[in-house]
Amino acid sequence: MELKIKTRPGPGLQRLVTDQFERLRFSLLRLLPGQGFGEELEDWECGLVLLSGRVEARAGGESLGALGPRRNVFDDPPWGMFAPAGSAYQISALEESELVLCYAPGQRGKAPVVIRPEQVAVHERGKPGFRRQVRDIMVDNVDADSLLIGETVNYPGEWSSYPPHKHDTELPGVESRLEEVYYYK
Repeated sequence: MELKIKTRPGPGLQRLVTDQFERLRFSLLRLLPGQGFGEELEDWECGLVLLSGRVEARAGGESLGALGPRRNVFDDPPWGMFAPAGSAYQISALEESELVLCYAPGQRGKAPVVIRPEQVAVHERGKPGFRRQVRDIMVDNVDADSLLIGETVNYPGEWSSYPPHKHDTELPGVESRLEEVYYYK
């Protein structure tokens, strides 16, 4: 399924996952102070997560305020923004910033939303040897059609995604077929 969006050319955009999956796309965006980036989404929704820096967000011609500041993913909680299918958004860097952009098919008619750190659910998972903190950035707090976005921070010397699991079968109540992308820092 082709990603149908109109991207305003900007520096620092890397499309990392383009057509390797059926329903998932993933990009990295790096901006210097004063640089901007925007897209007009058609049939895909987008979840933006601020990895570091501070940006000003706009959608539908209105200011959504600032995302950040965030020093890095290890020391500060996440900020995010949900841009629904059929919407246009813009961000402007207030300082050097790095974001990830996650895309999946979506329905039109929803409102853009900024996700503040206090709206992110944090869970401790695992046992000694595979302990980690899981941060649900866009799970139950956003009316997304297809996106589930989170961060996992492993404690020093610990493994992640254990015990082994999979998401390749649709069995309601048991397992959901999901496509996953992991971006490591």
